[in-house]
Order: sequence, then C-alpha cells, then structure tokens
Amino acid sequence: MQEGIFKTLKALRHAYASLPGISSCRDYGIMTEVGYRQETGNPLTLKQLLPLNIASHATVRRHLRQLVGAGMVVRCNSCQYRREVHLELSPRALAQLRDHCRQVMAIVRAREESGT
Repeated sequence: MQEGIFKTLKALRHAYASLPGISSCRDYGIMTEVGYRQETGNPLTLKQLLPLNIASHATVRRHLRQLVGAGMVVRCNSCQYRREVHLELSPRALAQLRDHCRQVMAIVRAREESGT
C-alpha cells in the first residue's frame, strides 16, 4: 500500500468538515450540484436536483430546507416561468467553497510535491 494516502484523505476530510453550514456529505453533494449548475449559467431546480441520486427525495428536500435556513442556498424565482424556482448558492456559500477548494488544492499539491 502506498504510504500517505490516508494521511491525505484525513486532511481532505478535515477541510470538508470545517465548512460552516455543511453537516453531511449530502449537504456537500447538494451544494456542489447547485454550484456547478450556477457556475455554468444553467440554474438548477428542485425537480432537476431530485433525480441526481444524492439521497432519497425526502432526504434531499430536508437537507435543502436546512441549507436554505442556514443561508447557504437561496431560492430564486425564474424570470421565464412564474412557477419555477431556481436554486443558487449564496455569496457567503460561494466564498466558503472557494476557500475550501483552495485548501483541497493545497493538500493535493503538497502530496504531489512530497511524492507520496
């Protein structure tokens, strides 16, 4: 077994666990999907989020409700369709995830430089 893999994985887990407002991998999955679609200019709706198999529909709805309550995800009315609601990350969540991404990249770079 290659040494250092689990040290790196523990460091990544610590970086993930330090994100405020995210209490589980499901929260992380929801925010990643919402952020990816937001970044590509194609906002996600709840109807599009549910079939992504992050968890059961009820669980995704519950976690989404908690993320909205924590101010991490924002529900925005669609400009095109009155009944459609888009999900977007809040500016605070975007800043925290950018910082998280920098931490993860630093961990990966350190691992590559050490040769493990």
